[in-house]
Amino acid sequence: MKKRILSSIAATLMASSVLFTTAFAAQDEGNGNDIEMRVAVSNSLQNAGNSDTLAEEYLPLYTKAGTKLGYLIPLEREGMCNGYIISMVKDNMYQTLTIAEGPVNADTVAILKDSMNNGNIIYDFPFNFYIYGDDNEPLVLTDNNRLLQVEDMEAVCYNDDHSVDLDQYMYLLCSDNIQPVADIEIASLTKWQQGSFVNVGSYYGGYQDWLHSQLSGARQVSQFYADRACGVAAANNVAIYLAQNMSGKSNLYNKGSLTIANCTENMRDIYDYITPAVWGIPDINTLKSKFESFASSRGVSLTGYKSSNGWNKTTVIQYISGGLNANSPVLLLTWNTPISELSQHWVTITRLFKDTTGANLMTTSNWGSMKTYNFDTWFDAGSIYQGVIYFK
Repeated sequence: MKKRILSSIAATLMASSVLFTTAFAAQDEGNGNDIEMRVAVSNSLQNAGNSDTLAEEYLPLYTKAGTKLGYLIPLEREGMCNGYIISMVKDNMYQTLTIAEGPVNADTVAILKDSMNNGNIIYDFPFNFYIYGDDNEPLVLTDNNRLLQVEDMEAVCYNDDHSVDLDQYMYLLCSDNIQPVADIEIASLTKWQQGSFVNVGSYYGGYQDWLHSQLSGARQVSQFYADRACGVAAANNVAIYLAQNMSGKSNLYNKGSLTIANCTENMRDIYDYITPAVWGIPDINTLKSKFESFASSRGVSLTGYKSSNGWNKTTVIQYISGGLNANSPVLLLTWNTPISELSQHWVTITRLFKDTTGANLMTTSNWGSMKTYNFDTWFDAGSIYQGVIYFK
């Protein structure tokens, strides 16, 4: 709950593939931004609670058209590779897109290094790398580090436009010849995409820090409590989405057009009901009762639905799917988890799907960005307390 937003890029990339150059570089090809980039990335690591250090070598990233977008930088822990971080350039600033830690991601770095002499490395956010050289059959490196042959690399759709929209994500493959990157929808909101879900400017949902940074006077929330208001921001996402998309709920958002200022005012009204303690909003029942009270104050009938089924992966997926299929965002609360961005935190689930390896993934609104997390990791690791809830 004390985290800061890592990136306004969200967990989305662009309608364009990215090319890796064919060698790691110790400098930024003379553009003078090496120090600026490394400082920005180091700050992202620190804000994410990551104690790894940045390797001296890094890899510039480009579009197929030759536009430089950012870098992949290996992470090191106790002298060994521990994964990588990808930093992209947006609005002339370096912003973190992905932090991938652990042995599996370290193996990915090793494979990419070994493959550099065999051709260009094409990156398809969020799961796949392609190894493609003039004299070799193209291969796809999946997120579990399997190398699979691609029958027709020309089937990959590229955007050759130099103007790349980093806030808009879509899968890049347009051919059934390349199966490894396809995902399988489990359930989603009808408007889960970037630009459709609670579209506050370039943000994907609201951001709790606005309670401090966007307000003044008696309405301003202290930084201390804004840092603990992730549940308020998540509830505000639900309020706005239901107001826009569910019959009889329009008064859950009554501030006019959806601007940062108006979104923050609505979130501040919710804060008066769902007021975090020094430890935040610690459980599902607390948020449920207080959010229902807020809705009642707006003249809206709103009920949080709780499942009577046991807590196992199948029933939780069924419950989340039930909410999303009813076009209601699902709130997720976690106390402790190996996924650092979900630790002691509330987020808003907008989509549930399977990747090519069969892993269950969830798309969320987190700190005003679209973020995708591994549901299986979240569930299988367990927690002192974790829960989900949706409202109708």
